[in-house]
Amino acid sequence: WNAMEFLNPEYPNYQQRIDFVHQQNAKLMISLWANFGPSTKPFATLKEKGLLFTAETWPTGAGVKPYNPYSAEARDIYWSYLWNGLVNKGIDAYWMDSTEPDFFGTESDKDNVALPGQTWRSLRNAFPLATVQGVSQHHRAQSELADRRVSIMTRSGYLGMQRTGAYVWSADINARWDVLRAQIPAACNLSESGLPYWNSD
Repeated sequence: WNAMEFLNPEYPNYQQRIDFVHQQNAKLMISLWANFGPSTKPFATLKEKGLLFTAETWPTGAGVKPYNPYSAEARDIYWSYLWNGLVNKGIDAYWMDSTEPDFFGTESDKDNVALPGQTWRSLRNAFPLATVQGVSQHHRAQSELADRRVSIMTRSGYLGMQRTGAYVWSADINARWDVLRAQIPAACNLSESGLPYWNSD
């Protein structure tokens, strides 16, 4: 889960597929998560350094853990795997899912130390800003991406998100008329917050 590398043996020619998309004058966005499955390399690295939270997250029952995006070291590790496994192969944009993140832990899990003297509980609302800003800043600092505008779609946002080049979508919704009716004021209200780009499922 979220290994940040192309591992499917049925599709070993991923580079050919990416190149084909670009040959059609199109861009490629890939889904990323703020958590990692226990059999992935990022999980092992983050666990060794104590940069995973104890809470369980989506998909449930698989030992998947969110990383600590409040840590600069954890954001560096996240980008390292993202760059080496996906972005330098030609990925153009980031679809950052579960940036709240989904939470299936216990109340005590929220007391994990996120920063010295601060718990995840006290900083939880800023989780989407921390993880999205990490990708945005690293993208802009990567010399090979100097001519490529950062484009991030995130499932959640927070104050200050404007500086990351991100736009928010309204998460997983149902295809019903009453839900569509609620999406319209949601879009207007979000735009009033200074985030002009918004998307709905």
